[in-house]
Amino acid sequence: MLLRRVTQHVKDQNWFAVGLDFLIVVVGVFIGLQVSNWNDAQGARAEENRVIAQLIDDTQSAIQSREHWIAETQARVTLFRSAVIVMQSETAATDWTEAQCQAVWASHIMVFQTAELPTVNELFASGGLGTLSSQELRRTLVEYRSAHDDIVNFYIFIRDHIANLIDHHAEAFPRTYLGDRDETGSMAIGSRVACDLDLIRSDLTIRNRMIGNLGRMKDILHNARREVELLRSIETTLGKTPS
Repeated sequence: MLLRRVTQHVKDQNWFAVGLDFLIVVVGVFIGLQVSNWNDAQGARAEENRVIAQLIDDTQSAIQSREHWIAETQARVTLFRSAVIVMQSETAATDWTEAQCQAVWASHIMVFQTAELPTVNELFASGGLGTLSSQELRRTLVEYRSAHDDIVNFYIFIRDHIANLIDHHAEAFPRTYLGDRDETGSMAIGSRVACDLDLIRSDLTIRNRMIGNLGRMKDILHNARREVELLRSIETTLGKTPS
């Protein structure tokens, strides 16, 4: 319809009307583009808000999980350290408690995993990091990802080098089979482990590996606390990001 009208105005040489029609077309196209851009911006903003909300949930959950793990592992390290001190006392009258014995032979049993942020993994995998409007948040997430990869590699190193004392030094940590559960579930399952402290005190290899395990457990704690610091940094940055 508009085209027929423009054509008629041209035939009639009504140039004012032609110009007016042209202006209407230009204004209409401009308004259409502006509306489209506004809709795109609103959609991008809504998606960014969704991502930020997920990041907040992921970060808070990861901090809670890691702090709980740190508290449990710190208790293990403290108990293990007390066993090392008793071992080094060289006093025959001083013996390990059952809990100290368990802390020693189980020193290699660790959960070697980092706190995962699924939303961060999704952003890096999809290339969506650039859609975040906050430069500070983008920088913080990049720093976290880089440090996270370093911590993962460190845990792999620790996992490959922490000593399994109970299997490598069976004479110092003899096991007793306790049997399987019966139908009522009343019978104990698995085995009990004893610790021959005199033998352990006299064996430099076991002593050195114990001390090595203690150092590695402390290193694991240090890196776990570093993880929490990185997560706290993300949490702080998210708090500054306008919603």
